[in-house]
Amino acid sequence: SSKPELAKKQILLHAEQQFPDGTVYHWWHHGTGMGAITHCSDDLLWLDFITLNYLDETNDEAILETKVKFLPDPKTKEVTEGTLYDHCLRAIDKALTRFSPRGLPLIGECDWNDGLSHVGINWKGESIWLGHFLYGILQRFASIIEKRGDKKRAQEYLKHAAGLKEALNVHGWDGEWYVGATRDDGRPLGSKTQKEGKIFLNCQTWAVITGTASPERAKQAMASADKMLYKKYGPLLLTPGYSQTDPTIGYITRYAPAVRENGGLYTHAGTWAVQAEAMMRDGEKAYSAEQYTQKATA
Repeated sequence: SSKPELAKKQILLHAEQQFPDGTVYHWWHHGTGMGAITHCSDDLLWLDFITLNYLDETNDEAILETKVKFLPDPKTKEVTEGTLYDHCLRAIDKALTRFSPRGLPLIGECDWNDGLSHVGINWKGESIWLGHFLYGILQRFASIIEKRGDKKRAQEYLKHAAGLKEALNVHGWDGEWYVGATRDDGRPLGSKTQKEGKIFLNCQTWAVITGTASPERAKQAMASADKMLYKKYGPLLLTPGYSQTDPTIGYITRYAPAVRENGGLYTHAGTWAVQAEAMMRDGEKAYSAEQYTQKATA
C-alpha cells in the first residue's frame, strides 16, 4: 500500500458497519445511519479479506487491537464495541453457520454477483465462488489466530477449510470447470448442463487464487475460461448471457445478454483473471487479459 494510513482508516470505517452477529450493511450512507440490510452472503467477509491484505503489506498487527463500535443491536438497540480482531472473527463465524448439507456455503440473496438475487432466497442454494473465497480466508486467518495463541480456533478453521475444499471438488467440479452455484431447488448455474450461463469466470479464477483446485484442475478450469470467456475486449463474467427473465435466478436475467452482471465485462473480476493467470505462471495470458481489460475501460 502506498498510503497504508488511508487503508487503515477505511478498514476501521467499514468495521463500524457490522452488527454484533457478524452481518453487515450491503451499502450505507456515511453519517446518516442509513444502510441496506440484505441477505447477500459475501458482504461480511470482505472485512477479513482486506484486513488480511493490509497485514500482508504492512505487518501492522496493532490494528487488530483497535476498538471499533458495532452497529446497534437490532433487538436491544444496545451499542457495543470490540477489537477489529473480534469483528473479523464474528464475520467468519457467521459465514460458517450458513452451510448446506453438502458442506458448501449458502448463497442467500447473492454472492459477489449481486444480480444472482433470487438464487438462494430460501437459504438452500449454494455458491461455489463463495466457497473458494471463504477457503482462502480460513486458511490465511488461521495463521494469525495461531500466532495469537488460540490454537484450538485455528485448528477449527483449518478443519472447516479442509472440508470445504473437499466439498468444492466433489460437488463443484463440472468436468472441465467449476460450477457457479446451485438454486434453492438444486438446479445448477454455470454448468455444461445449462443452455445459458454455462461457465462463470470467478469460480475458475478464485479456485486458482486460493488454491482449492489441484494443479490439473486449475489448468483445466483456466483453459476453459480462456476458451469460453476471454474476448478481445476482456474476460466475460459468464457466458452465454441469460436471454429470458428467470425468477429462480434474479435481476441478472433482466439485463440484456452480455450487459453488466449478465455476462458483461467487469474490471474488478477481470483483474482476478490477470492474477490467476500470473499465478499459473502464464505471463502471456496474464498480459493479454490485462491489455484487454484496460482497453475495455479506457
